[in-house]
Amino acid sequence: MLQALIVGCGELGSRHLQALATLPSVSQIEVLDPNPDSLELGKVRVQEVLGEGPGPEIRWITSLEEASEEGGLCVIATHAKGRCALLKLISERLGYSSFLLEKIADQSVSALEEAIDFCGKRNISSWVNCQTRVVPTYKRIKAILNGTGAIHFNAVGGMQFLATNGIHTADLFTYFDQCPSIDEEHARIDPVLHRSKRGIDIYDLTGTLYGHTSRGSSLSISCTESASPWGHFSISSSKYRCVVDHQKEWMVEAWPESDWEWQPVRFEGSLMVSRTTKEIAQQIFESGQCGLPTLEESLVSHRFILNGLLSHFRTLMGKPLKNCPVS
Repeated sequence: MLQALIVGCGELGSRHLQALATLPSVSQIEVLDPNPDSLELGKVRVQEVLGEGPGPEIRWITSLEEASEEGGLCVIATHAKGRCALLKLISERLGYSSFLLEKIADQSVSALEEAIDFCGKRNISSWVNCQTRVVPTYKRIKAILNGTGAIHFNAVGGMQFLATNGIHTADLFTYFDQCPSIDEEHARIDPVLHRSKRGIDIYDLTGTLYGHTSRGSSLSISCTESASPWGHFSISSSKYRCVVDHQKEWMVEAWPESDWEWQPVRFEGSLMVSRTTKEIAQQIFESGQCGLPTLEESLVSHRFILNGLLSHFRTLMGKPLKNCPVS
């Protein structure tokens, strides 16, 4: 039977907990958070999925010194700042060798590069929870786009932000395009700092980021303020086009053989962490692999987002920042 460690039991960490608690192969979960309110949230959410039924033993702890050694998977769902340092610390102290990091994985590209080097030298497996890659509809689009040449990907959303939400979009584009890098063309960033609910020193931005790749593909990500969340994206290539609204679970597509006439298609899959992590963790436990981007693979999208936003944070905050204050 398997043991798991979850570090950070806030909004996302407690959803990872729900997923792991429903896996029959997991016998013990240690949940680490110094905040008693977060631990209480975790207890409530475990009750939501288990009720009075059987489940793993759960240890609620407030410090790393209380954690057990050598579990099967460690989920790091803290704030972005210091996530990569936590990976190294937990590996060295507790012997974990498989990690799932919430996105954004850290606040600077240099922190990611150091963690990637650390993992490579110690044979550590690490993934970033950009879970759009595991959605069946997006897997299908990926298969269709293979061999179709350049793609043009345009995403727009309301009540969404360029770091928190944009990292998912950039990673999905990377997944579709198989590009080794996304070169930033330019950006149109709104002159407003949006405070995050995740912490007093956490912010995000709205506006538009534009990029292109060596394959001739292009990407635009637009995020704006809105009274309610919404979002969709479109993809165009020489052999395939589609428009997807994953929040409404709606999609249309077109092919040259039908003179580009739009046809409705069933959207398959969920982006709920309590569902996707269950499948992802089971794959890791069984094979040591999963459909998420590795930490190294996620560097393409992290570079595009973090490097693209850093200068704008510096301007808006009037500080010579080295890291993006995002999470």
